[in-house]
Amino acid sequence: MRWKITGLYIGSLLILSLLLLSIFVFTIWFSVITGVNVPETERSRFPEQFTLEFEKFIMDDNGMPMVKKEGEEKLKKNNAWLQILNKDGTEIANWGKPDEVNGHYTPSELIFNYKYSNNGNTIFVSRKNADNKEWSYIIGFPENRVSKYTVLFSPESLRYRDLITPLVIILLTTIIIGYLFGKKLSRPVLDIINGITKLAKGHYHINYQTKGLYKNVYYSLNTLANTLYYNQRERRRLENMQEEWIANLSHDLKTPLSSIKGYGEMLLDKKNISNSKEVVEYANIIMSKSLYIESLIEDLKLTYQLKNNMLPLNKKNINLVELLRTTIIAILNTPLYTEREIHFDVKTENIPFYGDEKYLTRAFNNLIFNALTHNYNTTEIWVSVNQTFYNTKITIKDNGKGIPAEDLDKLFERYYRGTNTNRNNAGTGLGMAIAKQIITSHEGTISVESWLNKGTCISIIFTNKINL
Repeated sequence: MRWKITGLYIGSLLILSLLLLSIFVFTIWFSVITGVNVPETERSRFPEQFTLEFEKFIMDDNGMPMVKKEGEEKLKKNNAWLQILNKDGTEIANWGKPDEVNGHYTPSELIFNYKYSNNGNTIFVSRKNADNKEWSYIIGFPENRVSKYTVLFSPESLRYRDLITPLVIILLTTIIIGYLFGKKLSRPVLDIINGITKLAKGHYHINYQTKGLYKNVYYSLNTLANTLYYNQRERRRLENMQEEWIANLSHDLKTPLSSIKGYGEMLLDKKNISNSKEVVEYANIIMSKSLYIESLIEDLKLTYQLKNNMLPLNKKNINLVELLRTTIIAILNTPLYTEREIHFDVKTENIPFYGDEKYLTRAFNNLIFNALTHNYNTTEIWVSVNQTFYNTKITIKDNGKGIPAEDLDKLFERYYRGTNTNRNNAGTGLGMAIAKQIITSHEGTISVESWLNKGTCISIIFTNKINL
């Protein structure tokens, strides 16, 4: 993979170099070689062609040269000057000639000045024939505008290898530089590709140093690996919990069904029934187990609806104090808990709240029952509710056994524990999860703190909606 990336880089660099070289050669060829082939209307922009064609603006006026008005304008436009010489090389007329320019030339001086710039001027020479008279004329341009450079070479000594050698040197230099840079640039790209390949195979233990040109990519790759690793662990944990919950649920359904089946068979066998009292006893047991299964199914349905926001809530204005008081009284009126102590502490008798009375009662009922069921009979429970300008807080506290620290995070998870039908008044094992989902559906939060052999405190907070 490294060589493939480096090769692609070198290939791209070679193509780019050849393209630039081709553009350069074409530009030189077009500007210099084809300069003589420009349209007639554009030739005046070439100084040498301009000089050759300027003779049409020179005319004979009684034996003396004169320049047409149009010619003077072209000289002015091109910032050029004109000098006309006789056969002896002496000046007989000029237009715009600088003071430092000579007025007489010998043949050698004329050739020298034509080949090399002199006094900051570049000159071009041509001639004019008029009425059997021959004049030489010089047109000069400022050296900073027009310059001439002579290139000397021998066509006989020019060989193909003289052209190929520089090209080979350029190509080799390009390859070497391309290899070095390609190798340096391909290393992080290869690391990124390898990292993505590892992630695709489920190997999330990668950690790249976030430095260099690709530091943001490395950072994103590390973040993605950590996220995928966390999601993988969470998925496996939930799968294990779900498998455990299904196993416990199967057991909890199988236990009452076994009782129903057994007592049903006994009722069918008249030999096992001595009197009507036993019939009633067996029927009550069958009814009790049936009600438990029905309750379990209803709880499963409810937690599914709450999880997927499919449960329509009948929200209205209610009094939280009255709702909690009614819930506590109903629990204490249950025969199993008539001797238990639940303290209710409020500072005001009316705390308005907008919610579903039925499901809020269900949530508080589950939380208080959980504190009663999983503690000693001597355990006391304190329920309090307070409202401030910003929120409403409900606290359910007990002085019971407490919850181990490793179990606190799992307290409200549906898949954490199964039910236990061998206990009196055993629930479905979904009560705490349902309570949290109901609180959350009312835009509230629930948290728990616990200390072993000291007790547990559950806090519920609803943010008050303030109309501005």
